[in-house]
Formats: sequence, structure tokens, C-alpha cells
Amino acid sequence: MEYTEDGVKKYTNVTNIDNETSCDGAHVYAGRVSPDCHYETNAAFPISKELLEKIASSDQPFKVLFVSENSTIVPFDDIIAPSEARALLDRVQQEAASVTPATKAQPDTPSK
Repeated sequence: MEYTEDGVKKYTNVTNIDNETSCDGAHVYAGRVSPDCHYETNAAFPISKELLEKIASSDQPFKVLFVSENSTIVPFDDIIAPSEARALLDRVQQEAASVTPATKAQPDTPSK
């Protein structure tokens, strides 16, 4: 994935979690999917809390470009809306608050 942060072009790897193609009467040919098909993929990529906070406080969507090392895969762009970034930060905060903190380990006292 390609994006620009503070005027610097950056890249991060994307992990394809799963994908689904549905073709109503269309065909997959020569390793390519017909443009008439609906293709959906779920992907994961790392993003820093600081960048999410910047996006959340912005009044503009944050643009990303998904590119592949495979030249047959056409790049596509998407956005992360400020409201999406805020919702993600809120969800992480909720999850963190629900985690029970681990008890502090106590050093062993030497036996006599």
C-alpha cells in the first residue's frame, strides 16, 4: 500500500485475509476475472496510532493506493475517512479498557 504522510511517500505491506469473487453468468478467463464479476477482498495493514490520530483530526479523507508486485493486478485507490479513524481509535480504547491488567510479579523471598 502506498500513502503520503507529512509530504513523504511511504509503503507498507498488506496481508490478504480472504477474498470472494461472484460472477453472475460471467467467466474467469486466462487467470483474470471478467469485469462483470463482483470481487471483494479483506485485507489488513499496519497503521500507527499517531497516523490514525492525524487522520481522525483532519477534515479530509486520507488517500491510499493499493499496488501489487504482480503487474497483472491493477492498482486501486481507497480512502480512510476521518470518522473511520475516530471509530477505530475509540474501539481500540474500549478493548484496552476491558483487558484485565496482569498482576505484578513479586520477587521470591529466599528461604532460610
